[in-house]
Amino acid sequence: MAAQRAMAAVQRQAAAAAATTSAAAPAATVRTDAAAELRHAAITRGLRWMERFLADRRVLFELDEQMIGAFFDVFTTQTDPAVCELAKELALSTLNRLLPRLLNAHKANAMPRESFLDLLALCRYRRLGWDPEPAMQRADRAYAAMKKRTEAAASTSGPARTSKALVLRKLTSALFGVRLEQLGSCTTKMWFELLMFVFYVEFANSCYPGRFPVAWGMREALAALRTHRFVPPPWSPTSDFSECFYLATHVTYYLSCYTTNRREEMPWLYEYVELSMEFWMAQLRRRKSGERGEATDGLVYTDLEGVAEGLDVLRGLQPPSEPPTPTVIEATEWLLDQQKEDGSWAAIWHPKDPLWPQDEYDRLYFAIHPTWVTVCVRPPKPSLSTLARAVLASALRTPANCLSDTDTAGGTSINQVCSVRPTEPPKGAARAERWVARGCTADDERGQV
Repeated sequence: MAAQRAMAAVQRQAAAAAATTSAAAPAATVRTDAAAELRHAAITRGLRWMERFLADRRVLFELDEQMIGAFFDVFTTQTDPAVCELAKELALSTLNRLLPRLLNAHKANAMPRESFLDLLALCRYRRLGWDPEPAMQRADRAYAAMKKRTEAAASTSGPARTSKALVLRKLTSALFGVRLEQLGSCTTKMWFELLMFVFYVEFANSCYPGRFPVAWGMREALAALRTHRFVPPPWSPTSDFSECFYLATHVTYYLSCYTTNRREEMPWLYEYVELSMEFWMAQLRRRKSGERGEATDGLVYTDLEGVAEGLDVLRGLQPPSEPPTPTVIEATEWLLDQQKEDGSWAAIWHPKDPLWPQDEYDRLYFAIHPTWVTVCVRPPKPSLSTLARAVLASALRTPANCLSDTDTAGGTSINQVCSVRPTEPPKGAARAERWVARGCTADDERGQV
């Protein structure tokens, strides 16, 4: 493969440079720089492949707003200036192609909630130098129409049912697709969609305070998520492990606004991601050895997209001053080696995978998603961005300078909301045994991972 040849060339160059360098520190710097150069080249090739894949407007329109985010996330998370500039260019180009469709696809009084939330998602792209105000004005009209419909429906039950608080609760339930009291019974699939919707609204309200009022949001959702059971590995066609793992990685994205992860925010969740990555890395090593298995290519099944998202979380936890862990190095090298000649990455499938593409959208999504998640794997960054802190402060009703373990006059801290599980894990048992044992707990122990 081209990636293998490139990796070998870089390793030879690094070794040669190290041999001619008298001090160990400069040699380590050369190796690090060589690896970073290889990774940046792979990301650039991946971005160009995505650009070609989305050149057909039918493909772009099918995949819609999330494709702006695919490029935008590379722009905001990478550190190489050339990569960032290319990602910004592609994000703006995709935004401009989609904007007329997003603004004009529906009349304001008949806009589906998904289309309204897509408009709110555009707030994120202010960092591109783009003004989202026209989109927000369109969202204003859609929100007003939803509120009017909610008031009209409530009025049929009598004056007592039309209080502002009740109307806001009903509007929020319609917007998120679930009532507040139902959060504890959400399935993994429901949580995946719900948290995305809540994040869009919280982000928009952090940019435009009070513009799109809701009765509850991320604070209540994260508090309820503590009671959700995250299924541990191993993977099987009938297990919820894969869905739970992707839910966990996406929760970390929402907590960090796609920037730097902080373990203290949700330590039990990061431990779950790390345990899951241990499983996928064990599968990866068996696959690398050529062991036969049930994947469609005849080898041991390994979820490439899962490895990429897990690696992204682990790199987001890594302080810039510390060297990468062996797991991070191994996963990075394996992903680089999986890149195809055209710059893309391809999914690895199990024939009984419940996510096997069923329609045109699925086919397109799973064609681009492996490349999308791999180019988005972030380098370590020194701190949570100012905007990320503002969004968290908005979501948790807490002043931006008080994201700590202490209670504040402005609300509740992030650790109080989501870091402590309802039941602390048992001590003394081996970590993996503890987690796998919890996979067989009774329903009354719901809330333990």
